[in-house]
Amino acid sequence: GQASPDVLKVLAKELNELKTAFLQELKKDVLHRVSVFPEEPVDMEKLLMDVSAAFQRRSHQIVSEHERNATDG
Repeated sequence: GQASPDVLKVLAKELNELKTAFLQELKKDVLHRVSVFPEEPVDMEKLLMDVSAAFQRRSHQIVSEHERNATDG
């Protein structure tokens, strides 16, 4: 079924907040790794894969929660 405009608005807001938190977390993680192991290069590819996987998991959770709520109503 089609999601109502209100549901889409809430969903967009939550995903936007997730994106903001995700970017802050990524920055914090990079800075942390650089400060803890200054002599070791940061494996950016692995870091991005880890963080991207976590981001995708969370965004799927948010979307499926909204889908469940939409079908319950």
